[in-house]
Amino acid sequence: MSSIDLDSYLRRIGYQGSLEPTVETLCALHLAHCYTFPFENLNSWNKLPVSLSLPDIEAKFVRDQRGGYCFEGNTLFSAVLRQLGYQVSSLIARVRWMRPPEEQTARSHMLLRVEIDGEFWIADVAFGAVGQTVPLKLEMDVTQLTPHEPRRYRMEDGIVTQQMRISEDRWEDVYRFDLHEAVPIDFEVANWYISTHPDSLFRKTLFVTLPRVDHRLILVFGEFTKRFLDGRVEKRLVADDADLRSLLIREFGLPAEHPLVSGASLTPTA
Repeated sequence: MSSIDLDSYLRRIGYQGSLEPTVETLCALHLAHCYTFPFENLNSWNKLPVSLSLPDIEAKFVRDQRGGYCFEGNTLFSAVLRQLGYQVSSLIARVRWMRPPEEQTARSHMLLRVEIDGEFWIADVAFGAVGQTVPLKLEMDVTQLTPHEPRRYRMEDGIVTQQMRISEDRWEDVYRFDLHEAVPIDFEVANWYISTHPDSLFRKTLFVTLPRVDHRLILVFGEFTKRFLDGRVEKRLVADDADLRSLLIREFGLPAEHPLVSGASLTPTA
């Protein structure tokens, strides 16, 4: 895998800490990445291609100050980690969040397994509205606290399920995966479906999310939500295209000069 301009990436996420390949560095980089780059699908919403070429992703995230979804964000983050000396494997998952138990889902989400001193951690900087914001230790049946919602892993028949606690006694599945390393063509095929198929959610709605210290920002189906960690929820409809553009710039930090931001519309491109 080719390298990136690490200094530019670190400036973009505002990181000035240690670069030693430790758990502490991984956690700090993961959180800074999540706070900087919004999860967004402006390309597919506008029927534009989504490239998984590392130079294209780097240009989009770092130079153009955009964001993207899992295949892009985790590809960039894996390149950063490898460049710093981490041992990283790419995995692929079936999304289960907000899906009924009987529904079959495809392998459509990318995540990363990172080995540090013989222990494994799951890094995932781009899941969207309920994505983890720090790495999680790959350990079963242990509640792991994070700056946001608690998580845990369960395993059955070799399949790992990440769950998020949404109330004191209620856990919901986020996604399921096995521990076999995926290969680039797995992501190319999944990305093609996610970004181009008419039944893909990302062709049906503009989807932008970003975690903050005490809340999450979510824009989906023409509705803007602030979901606070203390349970408060502020929600309103996006009034019009001008309101949408203002939200993308003011709340999500997207660049006003980018044509997909300055020309953003609640109506999909024909």
